[in-house]
Amino acid sequence: MPCKMQRNRSFSYKGVLCNRGCVKLIGNEGLVTYYYKSGHRQLLSLKNALDYVREGRARIMGADSIEELMDFDELVEHVRVREDASCQLCGNPGLFAEMIVPKNRGGKKTPINMHFLCKECKRKLNGELLREEKKSNVIGFIPHDKTKKIERNINKKLSVYCDCSLYQPQLYGVGIVIVDDRKTTAQPEMFRLEAPANSVFGELLAIRFALNVLVENDMRARVNRQRVVTIYSDISYIDSLLQSGVNHQVYGDMVRKIHDLLLLFTVIYSKTTVKIKYIGRQRNSYYQLAHRTARTWIRNQNRESSPLYQIL
Repeated sequence: MPCKMQRNRSFSYKGVLCNRGCVKLIGNEGLVTYYYKSGHRQLLSLKNALDYVREGRARIMGADSIEELMDFDELVEHVRVREDASCQLCGNPGLFAEMIVPKNRGGKKTPINMHFLCKECKRKLNGELLREEKKSNVIGFIPHDKTKKIERNINKKLSVYCDCSLYQPQLYGVGIVIVDDRKTTAQPEMFRLEAPANSVFGELLAIRFALNVLVENDMRARVNRQRVVTIYSDISYIDSLLQSGVNHQVYGDMVRKIHDLLLLFTVIYSKTTVKIKYIGRQRNSYYQLAHRTARTWIRNQNRESSPLYQIL
């Protein structure tokens, strides 16, 4: 008799419906729209979206979209009730819902990857390198090896070439090309604005999108290897605009958001310097690729545009 679990693509794990196959989720150019219960939405990589669905945090809405099943507060309450408010390592009363596989090792805040801990066990897991592998009643905990150091070279640099293309007065296509000593990647996006703007506003939007990509989880390991990150813009007076444009009637809000992202960048990458420069005569093949990426993306009218609030 065939196993019933093998025939079904979904299964129930401690009261939460999880998905085994996720064959219906294929993404759009490698991206998936994540709809939060709050009404907001965000673009995720296909890999992250599959993890959220497989581990019971979201469900599939369509081929390129998923929907959140429980927000973080509901997730914490679910884990607390599921574990009977007991520490899963020592059995004492627990206080904290913590990730089993840490975030820097690819873990997600999902029902399968969360367990309940007491204060003492949380301190040991977060502050000390365990000599023996501890076991959780949910899944096995993999201790983070803190003895491994990030390889860093003072000559390592990462360059980001960004450009913006205007399709309609309120519709902008953005393309960025990220280049380091190992690989080159391109990433497009399309944004719909509430009011028409000009080309300078579009270039600031491209810088804002580039910074938002750099602080995402998928980029942490890549950026951490670098000594300097340089973002190249097509605004000749970019330095003075970022310094004095906070109170500008048109660009003020955009400049403030860029400052917020720059501050977030310095917090995440404390040993990496970020610079924003005018590209000048350095309009090389990477800049041309960013330009073509933005124009190609914006010309496809079937693509769904994203609101500005999806980036910080």
